[in-house]
Amino acid sequence: MSHQLTPKNMMDRISFCEALVKRNEIDPFLKRIVTGEEKWVTNDNIGQTLNSEVNCQHLDHLKLVADQKRPELANRRDVVFHLDNARPHMCVLTRQKLWKLYWKVLMHPLYNLDLAPNDSRLFLALQNF
Repeated sequence: MSHQLTPKNMMDRISFCEALVKRNEIDPFLKRIVTGEEKWVTNDNIGQTLNSEVNCQHLDHLKLVADQKRPELANRRDVVFHLDNARPHMCVLTRQKLWKLYWKVLMHPLYNLDLAPNDSRLFLALQNF
């Protein structure tokens, strides 16, 4: 996968964002959105590979936390979940877990290094430590 930002990639991202704006106009979903981040920093420095099983455990924990912090979403079947398209997030096991949670996945453009979230750069030194 190329991490170069090309004019076509940029146009795809613009189209993608326009589609999300239109979706929100038709069915306002921004107040029903849940997102989670799997970047954990521990002081024991024991790494754990993120695979589909670990990701599903993370989703179970995220569901509990979301139910506590956002009780208005606890029993809804139209929660919109935002995640990137990393391999563990796209696998069948993860998709089945999301289906059981009744969470609908918000489409996400392909990852591009030039448009990566800031935390990936901020925590790079910690990740390598």
